[in-house]
Amino acid sequence: MKIKANFLLTLALVVTAIKMNPDEKYHASTMMEGFKNLDTPPDFEFVKRCEFHDYFVFSLVTHLGRPLSVGLFGNVHILYKNLETSIHEHYLRQRIPPNRGRGAPEVSEHSD
Repeated sequence: MKIKANFLLTLALVVTAIKMNPDEKYHASTMMEGFKNLDTPPDFEFVKRCEFHDYFVFSLVTHLGRPLSVGLFGNVHILYKNLETSIHEHYLRQRIPPNRGRGAPEVSEHSD
């Protein structure tokens, strides 16, 4: 009887977690609010470049492989240190012209 009760409790928790899993829009709006805590103006372009991952019972937003926010049971938790680092890298990448990074070959405008 105890095993059945534990199974039902576990099943109820999993179903609740799936139904309450924050979606991509909720993560994005929470991240936009998080910019205020970092004293950074909201950057819609940065948020668009983030990747949303839905794992049924929890969700995750990453930028270049770095986790920025985690969603569980209807709540989104911002990882502020990772968010601040990713924003800084995003701005640095915007300043580097395309194909002019380290090790990129020089492109000649004259064709042979």
